[in-house]
Amino acid sequence: MFFSKTQQAANVKKVSDIVSSNVLKEKKYISLMVVPSAGKTRSVHIPRTVFWGALGAFFAVTALVAGFYLRGVHLENMAQRLEVSIAETKGDFEEYREMSAQTQLDLRNQSHRAYERLNMGQTEVSDELARLAAGHRDAFSQTQLYIHVLEQQVQDLENSRIALLYRLNEKSRMIPQISSTVLRLNRTQQSLVEELSEERVAPPTFQLLGALAPTTEAELIARVEHLGNELVVQRRLLENIESYTLQIDDYLRNFPTLMPIAGGRITSGFGNRADPFHGRLAFHHGVDVPAPSGTPIMAAGGGTVVFVGWRNGFGYVVEIDHGFGLVTRYAHNSLNAAEEGQRVVRGEIIAYVGSTGRAISPHLHYEVILNGLRVDPIPYIWE
Repeated sequence: MFFSKTQQAANVKKVSDIVSSNVLKEKKYISLMVVPSAGKTRSVHIPRTVFWGALGAFFAVTALVAGFYLRGVHLENMAQRLEVSIAETKGDFEEYREMSAQTQLDLRNQSHRAYERLNMGQTEVSDELARLAAGHRDAFSQTQLYIHVLEQQVQDLENSRIALLYRLNEKSRMIPQISSTVLRLNRTQQSLVEELSEERVAPPTFQLLGALAPTTEAELIARVEHLGNELVVQRRLLENIESYTLQIDDYLRNFPTLMPIAGGRITSGFGNRADPFHGRLAFHHGVDVPAPSGTPIMAAGGGTVVFVGWRNGFGYVVEIDHGFGLVTRYAHNSLNAAEEGQRVVRGEIIAYVGSTGRAISPHLHYEVILNGLRVDPIPYIWE
């Protein structure tokens, strides 16, 4: 059987088409063989898209189910742990509640005890405050009294200083050897007073010994500070006097400035008087100091004994030369205790009171002789 070329080509094309269509058909389906327990085996052609879709869905559902299962297991474990934790929390809460109740009870007890102590403490504090207030009032009163005493002492020091300067000035008129020293002392005292004048100014709230007692602590403090300054001033002024009196003592060591009889009192002074024997006016050249017979007589100053013996009218006599033209005479003695040429110091016993010579009773007749002239002894007696 013969075909033409055109026919042959067409036939070939159809065969290829057939082959291609079969191949395509096989690609679109999946053949499954179903083997029943009985009967004839059959082939089932399932489209590939359906197969793979079903398979994917199967795996997806399986994964989803597995995920839900695992999630459930996890949640169950969490629930178990949560139950355990809740149980433990309940236990802790119960323990805490019991402890809180006990703590509240302890706090109430402590508060009650503290309140009792506070009440007791307030009473003690009130008592202590009352005691301190009373002590403060006492201290305030004592301080006021102490200030008054200090004021008096300051005033006494000032008066003593002024009196001492006055006596030194008086003595400098009689003892030329000390006049220049006393003059320098007066000048330095004035300079010190001017230098310390600011410290001696009293606070404006009071004047020394001229104001009412201070009524406040501030006034007390001001008064005490002022008195402290005043005492410092007085101390410096007195120290200055002391430094000069040490120089003056070198001159006064031998000057007759001591009362010859301890505690003696002059009853008959220097000058005109009625004579005790005949009552007529006569000049008395010394002073009389009555004392019991045998009372010790002391040297009025240091010097050399220049006469010991009897003088008409004077009885037993001791005479001492003090230098600088000064001689002292002690008369009417019952007994002389010094010897001529003896060196004596101020206060040394040189004789004993008597009534020898022209005397009507035991007494000391005391004279001061300056450059041969008998002068009034009273200005020399200043110790």
